[in-house]
Amino acid sequence: MADDQQVTEYRIKAAFLYNFTRFVNWPADIAQPDRFTICILGADPFGKAIDSLAGKAINGKQLDILRLPGSHVPGECRVVYISNSESGHLDSILAPLGARPILTVSDSPAFAEQGGIIRLKLVDMKVRFDINIDAARRAGLNISSKLLSLATIVRDETPVGAQ
Repeated sequence: MADDQQVTEYRIKAAFLYNFTRFVNWPADIAQPDRFTICILGADPFGKAIDSLAGKAINGKQLDILRLPGSHVPGECRVVYISNSESGHLDSILAPLGARPILTVSDSPAFAEQGGIIRLKLVDMKVRFDINIDAARRAGLNISSKLLSLATIVRDETPVGAQ
């Protein structure tokens, strides 16, 4: 039963990843390849649930799913899901991604407060999310007010430039 709940949870979270892309605008000056890539960093909790999204269209581009074997995030990644398996070293992952136009997503506790953009969480057995607007701004991403209205807005624990 617990395994079925986790499969269902990550099927829903995979759908959230896909739908987030409809409410985020990336900077116009970045290279826009013919494909839109969602990358998974660390242990993949999604399995077949995320594979079913491959080939769908996002802003007229074909969606690819890329599983990253190490901590290097290639330039084609527009969304990076950072697995809980990487939660012990989020700072070293997020630091080089901070100013890159990449939507970072995780369900690790305090992810958004640590500088990630979207943290997925379960509240009363429903998937909800936090959005760190400071992190989105640093990445040059414009998040729709519709998506922001559904989120809990958080800020960085230590604002950039603070002593």
